[in-house]
Amino acid sequence: MTETPLQPIYSLKELLRILHISKAYDGYPLLVTAVELAMEDEDRLLRVTKLLYPEIARRHGTSTVCVQKNLRKVIAVCWEHDGKNRIKAISGLCYEQKPTPEIFIGILADYMEKIQRGGKSR
Repeated sequence: MTETPLQPIYSLKELLRILHISKAYDGYPLLVTAVELAMEDEDRLLRVTKLLYPEIARRHGTSTVCVQKNLRKVIAVCWEHDGKNRIKAISGLCYEQKPTPEIFIGILADYMEKIQRGGKSR
């Protein structure tokens, strides 16, 4: 399969749409919150079960178990819909296996930060 470059992306919700993650999934708002929190403080990605998942659960009135399950589901959906190539296109890295939630969230947060800086690297 040949890689097609992604169209310009201007928002997190647009990026999720391109990754085939729609509002129809329970994990959609959780992933939006996860990326926003990771952009606020990237150290949250080092302790997802202690810092990130509890805060997401609190904000959405659910449990950390549901947060983790629903994030894994939306990542699986992305991966099943050409996610490997799309993740490579936004991260520049090739993943042979589906990324873990913390890696996936980190990739999206890094990409959105780059977009907000006008495409410039840190």
